[in-house]
Amino acid sequence: MFTGTRRGEALGLTWARVDRARGVVMLDAEQTKTDEPREVRLNDHSDAVLARRWKDGAEYVFAGQN
Repeated sequence: MFTGTRRGEALGLTWARVDRARGVVMLDAEQTKTDEPREVRLNDHSDAVLARRWKDGAEYVFAGQN
């Protein structure tokens, strides 16, 4: 996603954790290597990816996740 997030962090990302208006995604402590919650800033490339992936009613940003 052009943000430097780890693969597991990106694959576990839900739309509830995406705030495109603020330009961040919020990662839960359970998702991070350090067990600390954090916000990751979106750049133009990552925001464009999110815009293309949006599907109304989807829970996960990347399909195939439970």
